[in-house]
Amino acid sequence: MKTKQTITEILGSFGIHKGRCISASKSRYKKLHEKHFIVFNSKLYSRRGLIARQVDLDLTIEGPILKEAAKTAGVEIFVLRENEPDFVWDDYDRTPISRVLPNAIWWVIPDGNDGVFLPVDLARGRSRPSALNCVTGFWHDVPAYAVNSWMNPRIDNVNMRGAAVELAGMPPPHLHVVKSSARNEEFMRQPSQNAGHAIRPTFYQSAGLLDFVWFSNLTAVPAFLFYNTVALLKSVNYIIHRNSWEIEIWKDGEILGYVWPCRIDAPQVTEAAHAEFLRLSKRSAEPVNKSFLEHLNHSDNTTIK
Repeated sequence: MKTKQTITEILGSFGIHKGRCISASKSRYKKLHEKHFIVFNSKLYSRRGLIARQVDLDLTIEGPILKEAAKTAGVEIFVLRENEPDFVWDDYDRTPISRVLPNAIWWVIPDGNDGVFLPVDLARGRSRPSALNCVTGFWHDVPAYAVNSWMNPRIDNVNMRGAAVELAGMPPPHLHVVKSSARNEEFMRQPSQNAGHAIRPTFYQSAGLLDFVWFSNLTAVPAFLFYNTVALLKSVNYIIHRNSWEIEIWKDGEILGYVWPCRIDAPQVTEAAHAEFLRLSKRSAEPVNKSFLEHLNHSDNTTIK
C-alpha cells in the first residue's frame, strides 16, 4: 500500500498539488466557465486521510486527469470543499475519516465500480436498522415523531442535508429518542388544500460512500433514513403538490406525515440518477413526445383532492 507521501507525489506529477491555482481571478474564471463544475481551495482525501488542500479544480475539464492520477496511485480520491465538514488549518486533518468522506462532492473509484442501482425492495437488506436519533411529541393530540439529518451526524453532510421524516405514531424501537414532549408539537405542517398527484419510490442508488432512494418526481432521500422509517409503513401513498418540496404520506384517506428530500451537492450522484430515470423511461411504451417529468410520472398521476 502506497504511503500518503507517495500518493501526494503521484498527484503532483499530474499537476495536482497543494496551493494549486487555476486562475489569478477566481470570480472571472467562474464567470467564463459558468457551466463547469469548479471547486476552489478544495481538499483531497484518500480513505487514509488528507492528501492535499487548497487545490483549485475545474472538474469538468480535469475530472479525467484526476481519474488517471487515482489509477496510477491505486487509491480512491475524494474531493471536498474548503470548509466541509471542518476547515483544516494545516496538513493534518484530525476530523474522523468516517465523517469526512461522506461530504465529498466528487470522487474517483479506480476500478470503475462507482455506482449501483437496484429496485427499492431488493435494496432493503443493504440498510440495517440503525440507532438514529429522533424526537417525539404530539401532533393534533396524536403521538408523533421526527427524524432528520441535523440531529444525526451520520447523515449530516453536504449530500444529505435537509432530509427529514415526520410521522404520526410511536417511533420504531431501533430509533433513539433524544427529546420527548408531553404537549402538542408543531411537527408537521397542515395538509395542502390544493390538488396533488401520487409519486412512488423508484429505485435505490449507491454512489461512492452514499446511498439514496429516489422518488419518481426526481427527488431523493438518504437510504437508511427511508428504510428505517418510511419503508416500515404498509400500503401507503406518496403525494406531492405543485410548488411544494415535501412529500405527503397518506393511508386510507388520512395523512400520516411528511418526507423532506435532501439536497445533493455531488453532480456524479444526480447525473447518474437522471441517466437511470432516462433509461427506465425508454423501457416504457409511453410515447416520447411527452415531457420528461410527465413521462416519468405517467403511471403515478392519481389526483388527490
